[in-house]
Amino acid sequence: MSKRVVSAAGVQIGTNVPTGIEAVVIPLSDLYLRQTLNNPNNRTQLVNDATSKVQQEMRSKSITILSSEGIRFEAQRDAVQVGYKLVAQIWH
Repeated sequence: MSKRVVSAAGVQIGTNVPTGIEAVVIPLSDLYLRQTLNNPNNRTQLVNDATSKVQQEMRSKSITILSSEGIRFEAQRDAVQVGYKLVAQIWH
């Protein structure tokens, strides 16, 4: 997923040490996850949504070159809202 987002964003991955991290949180409620079928079309839609939100964050922060870490994704259980959070970490 990270490779897709980096290639879609059109940014380069440098060899420098990260100086900052930006987090993009994408909430995924249990209701949404239960109603969404696990098929290639829905997975592609989720990747497209994540790509869009990461690109918006990168544009708003004027990030043009990523550090060697690039972009990382992880899913976390949300304690406040019943569901999960998909967290994209943009290392720059």
